[in-house]
Amino acid sequence: LIGDGPDLYDESFHQFHSDGTEMMLSRGLPPVLGNVCVGIWKQTGPRTFKFKHMAWNWNPDNSFAGTFLLEATIRLSRSGFTATWKADSFDPSGGVVPDQHFEGVIRATRIGMD
Repeated sequence: LIGDGPDLYDESFHQFHSDGTEMMLSRGLPPVLGNVCVGIWKQTGPRTFKFKHMAWNWNPDNSFAGTFLLEATIRLSRSGFTATWKADSFDPSGGVVPDQHFEGVIRATRIGMD
């Protein structure tokens, strides 16, 4: 869950791959507006990681709206992780969209086979 307190920014399935790549499937947007993000991660300390991922942004009329960047610092636990995050959107020319800056806390639960 991406959000803090009663405000929920997003809910997603997130995969971290051993090659340093990651993928997130977001419930925050419908598929037609681009609900898949891809990115990279690296270990920065004991049980601590950073990740950065990007996605395309689309307008409701299916025209290109720019890009989205989410960065987070993760602290692993046995059951999942918590993280602090920030996100920004950029218009098609690369300028920051000021009212699309968000920050918060991520709470994740690990999904296992058993």
